[in-house]
Amino acid sequence: MRDMYEKLLKILALEQGRNFNDTAVIGGLEGFLSFWLSEARSKAGDATARQKVEEVAARLHGYSGQDAGTRRANVLYLMERLGGRAERAPAPQAPRAEPKPPPPMQRESRPSPPQREPERPARQARPERQAEPERPTRAEAPRPEPELQNRATEEIAEVEQVAEVAAPQSRQEEAE
Repeated sequence: MRDMYEKLLKILALEQGRNFNDTAVIGGLEGFLSFWLSEARSKAGDATARQKVEEVAARLHGYSGQDAGTRRANVLYLMERLGGRAERAPAPQAPRAEPKPPPPMQRESRPSPPQREPERPARQARPERQAEPERPTRAEAPRPEPELQNRATEEIAEVEQVAEVAAPQSRQEEAE
């Protein structure tokens, strides 16, 4: 059981280091807790150990929905209860309003020198693009003459016939 508590203490210490913002583990503490509880419950041998495991479950249940003060209190309590060293971090406080700076001391007013805009480099003229030669569109692409197309189709058919005749003969030669 000690190794289970050590694993949990490491996660709780990391959560403390991240100001209790539920980012110590991917999926938040509740996601980690579901896996941890199933393993811890199976390893808890006596009633005292089971009670300790259930206390952890009760303190961390709904952690993502707890306010920062409640998260802090639960994590620090569990760290002390499980034998970890809970550092007493200051409680989160509402941000204080920044004090207003004193008004600048008034000096003799001198006219400020006119500010000049930085010079910009002159634009270079772009070279003109040469017109690309027109490409024929699909509709304009030349079609093969019907006579050649018919001859090619006939030759393909002849090759297929020869292949059909030759295939059984080559299989017989391989078998022998």
